Amino acid sequence: MWVRSTPRVLADVGRRLGSAGEAAAPALRGGQPAVELATAHSDFALDALRDGGLPPGGRLPAAVAHLRLLTGLLPTAERPAFLFACWLRDTGQLTPARRVDLGVRADRRAALLPGPEAGFPGDGRLGDSWEHYVKTVRGIVADRRRGPGGNALDGNGDGGNAGGGGDGGGVSLNYLLFEHARLAANRLGIPRATAALAARALRAAGRAGERAA
Repeated sequence: MWVRSTPRVLADVGRRLGSAGEAAAPALRGGQPAVELATAHSDFALDALRDGGLPPGGRLPAAVAHLRLLTGLLPTAERPAFLFACWLRDTGQLTPARRVDLGVRADRRAALLPGPEAGFPGDGRLGDSWEHYVKTVRGIVADRRRGPGGNALDGNGDGGNAGGGGDGGGVSLNYLLFEHARLAANRLGIPRATAALAARALRAAGRAGERAA
């Protein structure tokens, strides 16, 4: 059909397709935060691969830095549950003995985790790319929190609405970030056990900080 069409018909079809794409673009940018998050991290992961991948011993610090970024976008009270859900998911295929051993290691590592100021492991262009990714993720979450038309979805100033509302599917921010955490770890080549270790250690560190306060 395309081959047999006249130039005028082809031009008209091209114009209509272009108009439809332009009309859909705002909805795609503002209505699919999961896609936007995935795109942002894909760009960052490509930069990491171009720079030779994660540095030796950088998988755990990378997992910690990314989970710290994501949990920082949630209300403080919801962060332990989020990290525990990550732990359960990433240890689901482990034997009970392996899970216990990993939990012990994570609890021991809690006091040795790099601080927030450490950022993502690596330097140079990768560091700049990480900062850009952080700003992009925060912007995506802020846009989703405001909702359609720029209206705030909640009045919580600590992390925003993690419980629901926002994009047309009504998917909670917690779930979006939960899924994004696993996909991001996959792109960076972080094993599930390492991601689980990071989640458990961050949760233990947070609880220790609460007790100290």
